[in-house]
Amino acid sequence: MKSPQTELVELLHTVLKKDFKGLTIGELGSDNSIAMQPTGGSKDDTYLDQSEQRYLTLLFLCKNKSMAAAYDTICRIANAAAALAHLPEAKGCQWIKNEVETDPQEVGLVGGYYIYSCVLHMHYLLRRKQ
Repeated sequence: MKSPQTELVELLHTVLKKDFKGLTIGELGSDNSIAMQPTGGSKDDTYLDQSEQRYLTLLFLCKNKSMAAAYDTICRIANAAAALAHLPEAKGCQWIKNEVETDPQEVGLVGGYYIYSCVLHMHYLLRRKQ
């Protein structure tokens, strides 16, 4: 059985890969590629029923021979993720919203490929079993 956090990451991946072909969960590929990586998270609040408002931190990376294409792709991913109005419900938690924590920025030029990144906070409510 998957954790609610894993389900949320996979749900977001499923929604975004409709517009961003080749988006993977994990590492960048050897050629032009885009990836999302869960990198952490934290608790915002705890409620009387012991449910918690939390967020996952997701790093998005884009690698492309073209600087303009890499930058444009990461900007479009950030905009699309932040603009989501609905995400299917995962077992044990409810998605609240996505926020861009770090705007798109250049990571560097590696092996002839430009790499750009942005960081997204995925807010959700984690329900505790009663």
